[in-house]
Amino acid sequence: PHRAREPSLRALVVVGRGWLARARQLRGGPRRSASGMAAAKTERVLERLWGHSHKLIMNRPRSTHELRNKLLVLCKRWRGPSTGRRRGRRGGSAAAADSREAAAPEAPQPEPEPDGIAAATNEELVEAVLARLHAGKYLGDEEFARWWAEQRVTFRPRPRALVAAEMRFQHAIDEDMVQEALDDAGADDLKACRRVAVKLGRRREGQKLLESLLRKGFTYGVVQATLASMAEEQAQLAGNGVEDYETFEEALARTTAEAEAEAQAEAEAALRG
Repeated sequence: PHRAREPSLRALVVVGRGWLARARQLRGGPRRSASGMAAAKTERVLERLWGHSHKLIMNRPRSTHELRNKLLVLCKRWRGPSTGRRRGRRGGSAAAADSREAAAPEAPQPEPEPDGIAAATNEELVEAVLARLHAGKYLGDEEFARWWAEQRVTFRPRPRALVAAEMRFQHAIDEDMVQEALDDAGADDLKACRRVAVKLGRRREGQKLLESLLRKGFTYGVVQATLASMAEEQAQLAGNGVEDYETFEEALARTTAEAEAEAQAEAEAALRG
């Protein structure tokens, strides 16, 4: 004979808002209130925010403004909007609503408003995570500003004003902190423009090179001074047979080393004489 199986949690399919409470009733467990479920969900979201923040700052340094925006997006995705009450699913006119209220002899008491962690907004949860990161020295705008300036100066040369604008408007870094980080990194428009010109000069020259440097954000005076200095040095090296623009920097370093070696040899000869 066929033996009916007892209802199990795996075989149970419940659609609706009260699926968790119904499943616990079938298992004989205690029924959790709506406020308790909201608090448990908020705690899980807070733990996920804390773990995801560590993943973000492990990849590279982050500013407080950047990390706050990323965590707010995740918090809204996992938890939903923190403002506004959920409306009823039943529609209809005001007369229909009045008739339903009159037909119900004893209206159920409304659920109490959530308190404690469940009442916290998304912004408050994110600020709690940021405060914990600041307390543990995992997050700091000063360290981020120093790292950002070094990255721009070393790997992606740009005008000093453009790098400062990135840190001020995209990452909300204080102006004094920005200038101090740029000074420590040795940001200089002439050096940055020269590095970009050497890289672009392998494919462009003349007016096209000048326009490319202007589009990078360098001022006209800086571009003119850089190109004039490079043209003068290239003319000096032309007598040594240097014609390839791609090897210009290497040739300049070689001739400088040769001049230093000759000067040292003359000094040694003068001492022997």
